[in-house]
Formats: sequence, C-alpha cells, structure tokens
Amino acid sequence: MKFEHENENPRPDFSNICLTEELFFKLIESVGNENIMDLQQALDELDKIDENTKSLADHIRTFIEPLNVKEIQSILEDVDFE
Repeated sequence: MKFEHENENPRPDFSNICLTEELFFKLIESVGNENIMDLQQALDELDKIDENTKSLADHIRTFIEPLNVKEIQSILEDVDFE
C-alpha cells in the first residue's frame, strides 16, 4: 500500500556533513549489525557536534522503531568522513 504523503518530504541533504572516520564507521557497523544500543550512542555523539549532525541524528532516529537498515544505510551514503 502506498501512502500519498510518502513523496511529499524528500530526504534532507546531508552531503555537507563530514564526520570523523571513527564515528562514521561506528554508525555503519551498528546499523549493519542491527545493534540499536551502539547506534543510539553514535547518534548521541552526532547530537553534540553541531546543528547539521543533530538534524542527521534526528532523521536517522525516525527509522529506528521499527529498524529500517536499508533506509539508514542509504542516508549514510550521503555523508562524508575523513
């Protein structure tokens, strides 16, 4: 079943965000392993960096309950790391 509002809110652009390699891979690994506790900890770290990363964390949180691994991985593809 497709809902009318699905395409009304396109995904925010997170391509301007650059995370540390450690935090980026913590996010990737926690999602891939479906480890919600580690994912929540990584999102808490994102909250503390700046408004852009807080927005990213808030957006990812919308896909935790129920966990949507593919959507979160797709979101993280837009994020850079160094």
